[in-house]
Amino acid sequence: MGASLYAPETPLLKQFSTLRVRVRQHNGSDPFVGRRQRQCMLAAGFVRADATASMESAGTLEETRRCAATWQTQLQGFARTAIAEGWVDSAAIAAIAAGIDAWAERPDAFMASTWCEAVGWVTA
Repeated sequence: MGASLYAPETPLLKQFSTLRVRVRQHNGSDPFVGRRQRQCMLAAGFVRADATASMESAGTLEETRRCAATWQTQLQGFARTAIAEGWVDSAAIAAIAAGIDAWAERPDAFMASTWCEAVGWVTA
């Protein structure tokens, strides 16, 4: 996370992004660890660590719909925690879900994400 962009930005998509980060952090995850994968591997005792990055994008109607479907699945998973913690209510989740679907149908919708990968060696 932290290396993704989407356009156009809307308040509901911003709320979704913020909620995604908040729930992951609440559950003990670091959603920004990808940028430190080499560092983590070396700290864990690997003698060598190589890192790369891949790019994913959605710039057609079919791709933005697929992206929205993924986001909807994530939202439904995060919703349980977010509602239980009192950060949002079910009406807010429904509004975010509708906002995701509306974004996907826009002719100007675009998303790009960077995925970080690392490979480590235990001996040189």
